[in-house]
Amino acid sequence: MNKTRLTKRTVEALPVEKGKRTVVWDDKVSGFGVRATGAGRTYFLRYRVGGGRSAPQKDYSIGKHGAPWTVERAREEATRLLGQVANGQDPQAVKVAKRTPDHDRSFEKVAETFIERHVDRNLKESTAKDYRRIIRGTLVPKWTGRHIASIDRAAILEVIDEIEDRAPVMARLTFAVARRLFGFAIERDMIRDNPCNGLSAPPPPKARDRVLNDDELRLIWQASEKLAFPYGHALRVLILTGQRRSEVSGMERAEVNTEQAEWVIPASKAKNGKAHAVDLSSQAIKQIEAATDQLRPVPGKPPVGTIVFGVTGTHPPGQWGKAKKILDAEVITLAEVEGVDPPAAWRIHDLRRTAASGMAGMGFGPQVVERILNHVSGASGGLVGVYQRHDYRAERKAALEAWASKVEGLMRPIEGNVVPINRGGSG
Repeated sequence: MNKTRLTKRTVEALPVEKGKRTVVWDDKVSGFGVRATGAGRTYFLRYRVGGGRSAPQKDYSIGKHGAPWTVERAREEATRLLGQVANGQDPQAVKVAKRTPDHDRSFEKVAETFIERHVDRNLKESTAKDYRRIIRGTLVPKWTGRHIASIDRAAILEVIDEIEDRAPVMARLTFAVARRLFGFAIERDMIRDNPCNGLSAPPPPKARDRVLNDDELRLIWQASEKLAFPYGHALRVLILTGQRRSEVSGMERAEVNTEQAEWVIPASKAKNGKAHAVDLSSQAIKQIEAATDQLRPVPGKPPVGTIVFGVTGTHPPGQWGKAKKILDAEVITLAEVEGVDPPAAWRIHDLRRTAASGMAGMGFGPQVVERILNHVSGASGGLVGVYQRHDYRAERKAALEAWASKVEGLMRPIEGNVVPINRGGSG
């Protein structure tokens, strides 16, 4: 570090040239220096809030050399600012707070601006929905009334640690949303530093490998027939197609062609942003048609919407948590009647993994199964994904047909009583 006693002569001797940057540090006041660039000579202070070498460095711009910032006055200002640092204050945050009215830079105000100008305009709806839920449901209630510049790393850690103890996946997503929100504030000169910088994101949760066995899958299918519309129908389509819950929930009639036995998920709805054609087995088509029958217009009433698994056809089902609790209770009842163990610690997403595992177990290769799942990693990623353009359409159709037949075959006679698969479903 180049240190010297800063004087009017040494400062004015620094070259002011475009494309060149020179920094000289004062040997009297720690962290005080002058920076010369093509734009002029500027006094600044480098400091760490919180103490210790692990704290992030920050630069505070004091002002350009000249009136009113002489060397002596800039040195006095640097000394004053170091006093703030010693008292645990961040000079940059204090400066922003004084410069901007609190009501314009309260966290909730900035958060709503972020939603309006970035989330709603730039993110696809499924992602935007997660952002809005996290911001309005978690971050705003926590920091309402606080100036955004006052939110530091400790405040971030407090929120993330609390969430991570109960929901590791949500903690990681919340951290990502907060980081982007504060980045947005920096872009608009609301704050100078992102409090998420220097913090490690919560680690990704360990990959789940829960695959339901045949008896568990049979119990779940049978129990689903007790669920009220549309959850039973939708869940059985999840089992038969292996697609994501959000994609099945948002299925629209115009996306389904029963004559060609095909459902096309548009890129705007697919998690990876890639349009995806799903071959429909006869069993899956009958579930979809049974759901559609529930939405036929009633004389004298307004037309129904376009969502296949919507009660009124206008909105995707949104009570999956409640439906899962009812389903689990029905599964336990069936298991007790049959004298078998009910599936333990399972999630709806496990149905997707179970379908994939089932098709792989019947001899269909990973490149076929991953295309059915619309994955772009693993066997379909990297150079394979770039150069191997064969879409395995015939193999995908055969795999889904074989899987549906296997699921149908699970509804076998039990203790002398035939348990048929209800292809239309009574739920």
